[in-house]
Amino acid sequence: MQINVYLDENIDEQAARLRRVWFPTTTAMQTRSAFIFNECIDRFQGNPDSLLAYLEKPEENGTVQRKVTIKSESNDRLKTLAAAINKTIAATYRAIIAYTVDHLPVDEEKGKTAEPVGLSQIIMEKLMQLEKQMEACNQTIREIKELTKQS
Repeated sequence: MQINVYLDENIDEQAARLRRVWFPTTTAMQTRSAFIFNECIDRFQGNPDSLLAYLEKPEENGTVQRKVTIKSESNDRLKTLAAAINKTIAATYRAIIAYTVDHLPVDEEKGKTAEPVGLSQIIMEKLMQLEKQMEACNQTIREIKELTKQS
């Protein structure tokens, strides 16, 4: 599927850096940026709250609108992460890419390939999302009870 998102202006540099570390023997034509960014989502193993620092820091770069292809599984995970931190999909997408670039190995020449995210990580993300949804439901119930007391 394709989505339109605003990405950092330096997105090509970010993709090139990730490509050098994860796929050092391929070219940009062989390993497209969209594939690299799907990998960022799929390999993200941090706590969703760790993305907040990338959302709250002042933007050093501007943004450019891009149409990117995203796998449906990656899109589902992106939506889950965005819901867990209560941010837009585009902002979460930019934050994951920036987080991934910042957490690359210091010695890029040796390159360390991150493992794909495990089932326990996905379960924890879903639990965080459910906890926030439950809290919102409980708040709505409290508000309804207050309204019925006033009647």
